[in-house]
Amino acid sequence: MEPMWGLEEPVETQNEEPKQAVQDETSAFAVSVDDFAALEERVRRAVDVVKREREARTAIEARAAELEARAAHAEKRHAELEARAENAEARQAELAARASNAEKQQAELEERAAKAEERQSDLEARATLAEAQLKSQSPVMEQLKLDVGALNAEREQVKQRVERLLSQLDALEL
Repeated sequence: MEPMWGLEEPVETQNEEPKQAVQDETSAFAVSVDDFAALEERVRRAVDVVKREREARTAIEARAAELEARAAHAEKRHAELEARAENAEARQAELAARASNAEKQQAELEERAAKAEERQSDLEARATLAEAQLKSQSPVMEQLKLDVGALNAEREQVKQRVERLLSQLDALEL
């Protein structure tokens, strides 16, 4: 009877070895699927980050355009006020030449010139503020450009990893 038991035992071992190999391949495949799912999640998050960065860049560019338009408007208004101030000074010189009613007209022009100067200084302050805001946005824009560049590089690396994983999956399927 011993020879019979001896034959049965190797038969069972031979059946168990292929089963063990199939289990090892299945667990390796499950790990690869988990890795792929994690990689897919990272790619999704990277895409979300790129989308948010684009939205932020668009908002900042719109804000910069708005500030530039406001600065241009302030400069135009400043030029208009300068022209008005020059006009007021010309009027003041003309009024000085007139003897009658000169004091009344001169006081009026001085008042208008003072208002124009107040407006001019106010507009200059606003223009300076707009320029400061524009300058303060420049580092943010530069940082966003650097961030976008870094995200693009990371995206390229992720793309290469995904391609490698896909080629490995293709090789496993073969």
